[in-house]
Amino acid sequence: MHKATQKRFFELVTSQTPLYAELGNPINTYKELIHYRFKEVILSAYPRFLELLDENTINELIVDFIKSKPQTPFIWKMPDEFRHFLANQELAKEFPFMDDLLWFEWIEIELFMGHYKIQEDAIFSWDKAYALSDSALIKELNFPVHYNEDYEWGGIHPLLMFYNFQTHDVHFQEITPFLQQLLVNFNNENVEQTLKELCKAYDIDPTEVKELLQETLQNFVQSRIIKELS
Repeated sequence: MHKATQKRFFELVTSQTPLYAELGNPINTYKELIHYRFKEVILSAYPRFLELLDENTINELIVDFIKSKPQTPFIWKMPDEFRHFLANQELAKEFPFMDDLLWFEWIEIELFMGHYKIQEDAIFSWDKAYALSDSALIKELNFPVHYNEDYEWGGIHPLLMFYNFQTHDVHFQEITPFLQQLLVNFNNENVEQTLKELCKAYDIDPTEVKELLQETLQNFVQSRIIKELS
């Protein structure tokens, strides 16, 4: 399609150019189909956040989002662009927990749609180096949006989200700030060295912490939340 024709088509679809013979114009039908498809995907992606908004507000946001020219060619990734679009809207002031809740709902989709390499079963060892797997993410939330409770209760909530290879869905686990720091500070050193450095910063005994974390880290290896570095 010629660039000029593409430009006019986009302007017609997004209502940036007045339509001739408004009634019965096929462009109107196409616009409605686009709006319906966008709305269907976005409502499916963010059911908990969008239930807080009225129908008119949702429709207006979707129209404005379409006009903003989303870039992704993948329909399943479009809600992520919508999430960033909302960050620049007035809703961010009205709902201070919006960023956390939208992230939580979106990451479930992103991890579910991921393509992961098959890994062999492994046994955790303090002498080895590990990193967070591609099938897991950590975010420090300001609001406990992973609970179906009052979103206004602020605080620090480190959240681990990961793809479960046994149930083939996405799970989450709130972790301690200490475990969060350990996981995000994994490097080419072995885990024991990383733990000692972290315990020194926290002024706690690494021997006791090792006993407490042994089972957790073993489960993380078996669940492919962390992977061994070669």
